[in-house]
Amino acid sequence: MKGQIAFESMFLLLIVITAVSIITSLYFQIHEETIALTYARIGVLEEINKLDEEIIIEKISFQKTTPPKIIIKLNKQKQINTQKIKELIGQETNIKDIILQIE
Repeated sequence: MKGQIAFESMFLLLIVITAVSIITSLYFQIHEETIALTYARIGVLEEINKLDEEIIIEKISFQKTTPPKIIIKLNKQKQINTQKIKELIGQETNIKDIILQIE
């Protein structure tokens, strides 16, 4: 009887560990949207550095529309060239047609 209880305990422990690892891997999974947001932020920061002004990114959001849209809100209204950023996002992700909106 003791062997059966030990086996059942080990089986239950195996199920719990498997469930925890699946949930953890799903929670920490990086999606295409996250990668696109990262490249958009980096590209906008590079363009801001060229302007030689103190401009801060206040908010970045991703909208799952057709085509997808990344909205970047700055503390000052500035014209930023987004073509290079769009090309970089297209090269590094599967998102080809994307709208970058700078506010």
